[in-house]
Amino acid sequence: MSIVAPAVHTTPTGPPATYFKSNGDRGLPGNVHRMARLYFSCFGHTVALALAHAAAFAAIYLSAYVLRGDGAVSPELWEVAWRTLPLVAFVKVACFLVVGCQRGCWRSATLADLTKLFEALTFGSLVIIAGRQFAQTGVAIPRSVLLIDWACSIVFICGVRGVGRIVRERYCPFFSARRPQRVLVVGSGAAAEAVVCQLASQPQLGMKVVGLIDPDRTSLGRTIAGVRVVGRPSDLTRIASRQHLDAVLIPTPAVPAREVRALLDFCRAAEVKVQVVPQLDAILTGAISVRPRKVDIADLLARDPVRLDGAAVGHFLDGRVVLITGAAGSIGSEICRQVLRYHP
Repeated sequence: MSIVAPAVHTTPTGPPATYFKSNGDRGLPGNVHRMARLYFSCFGHTVALALAHAAAFAAIYLSAYVLRGDGAVSPELWEVAWRTLPLVAFVKVACFLVVGCQRGCWRSATLADLTKLFEALTFGSLVIIAGRQFAQTGVAIPRSVLLIDWACSIVFICGVRGVGRIVRERYCPFFSARRPQRVLVVGSGAAAEAVVCQLASQPQLGMKVVGLIDPDRTSLGRTIAGVRVVGRPSDLTRIASRQHLDAVLIPTPAVPAREVRALLDFCRAAEVKVQVVPQLDAILTGAISVRPRKVDIADLLARDPVRLDGAAVGHFLDGRVVLITGAAGSIGSEICRQVLRYHP
């Protein structure tokens, strides 16, 4: 039997044209094979993850009996443990899959992933407690065992998920051959916290945040996202010499233009370069990159740039005699260049 598969042919004068060709009796098309391999790969990953967690849940559950008895477990309790072990492991793995914890990426585990794990483990423990209360099996799991099992499950499973990110962000930079830039971040609010977290999660940028500076005296000594507020902008010269700074990062528009101008003076005196981290909405829309940039003139303005109606201005100046004062200066000469386009 011949199986027909779609193929695409591109013509030089129009959009792709779809036609069909027969691939004889060679079996399913290549894209179907790839989809099948992808499906079985994802399915196999889920099964492997479920089995690994089932083994971990079983070990934790048995360890809860050992911890409860301080190493001494009676034969009766061991019998209860082994009889209820398959049910406990099954319930926990089922809750793990229902909540969707198997989809999390271990390399970039976030608070949302750990929260989902906490919810799955807590839900599983509540199901087991409810079964203990209503099931008429004659086998009762001790409440203390369930409590120890719940706590140990949270500590172990969440710890394993988070340790990969901790090692990658905190300890791997120590083994990097390239020396990272030592930078300060201005502010102690949400914008500064976002910059600190972004740089920590992207070590390839080659920047290490060594501290925060904030004009507010009350924030001195506080820790934001693991980084300490080390001083005020006026202390920049002292901080730069002590921390061997390479740059100061200013998150905009969280820092007002007036403070940006003052920071430029302090950084110039300390001989430290200044870079501006763009605002969050521009990053989310993809208009600009998250990589810091140099200070632009727009960062020093206390207002938004004025957009002129070129057609209206040209209609007003066309054929008129115009006198421009201060034309020798930078602003006046720029006005002359722009006015000449309208042929006054």
